[in-house]
Amino acid sequence: MASKELQSGSELLDQFSTFLLDCDGVLWAGEDVIEGIPEAIARLRSLGKKLYFLTNNSTKSRDQYAAKIRKLGIEGTTKDEIVGTAYATAKYLHGKAKKVYMIGEDGLKMELEAQVSAWEGQKSLYDRGGWVEDGA
Repeated sequence: MASKELQSGSELLDQFSTFLLDCDGVLWAGEDVIEGIPEAIARLRSLGKKLYFLTNNSTKSRDQYAAKIRKLGIEGTTKDEIVGTAYATAKYLHGKAKKVYMIGEDGLKMELEAQVSAWEGQKSLYDRGGWVEDGA
């Protein structure tokens, strides 16, 4: 379905039960919440709207993102509302991969721990001193 221009904010709120919200640059810039976002999210929640916070940053787990969002003043955020690449990857691999080797950040590690029974890994192939031979 193609997007169409809506005539008013109330029309938007009336037509949709679920809202997908990108995080970086939409909810916050750097470590600062964008002005008016906590109030807008509170309004959506008060209307019973389902919210999902989306990120393509795999450095944090869903628990960590939920805590960050709450710290920014967006109350009531839970990990079940967070959809990130780390979670999506781990969820996708659940039941599909027998053993996984991961090279990535802690967020991916934490999500793999929750979804994939057999995995090993390290943070990076390259450490400041040179190539990493063993898992970190």
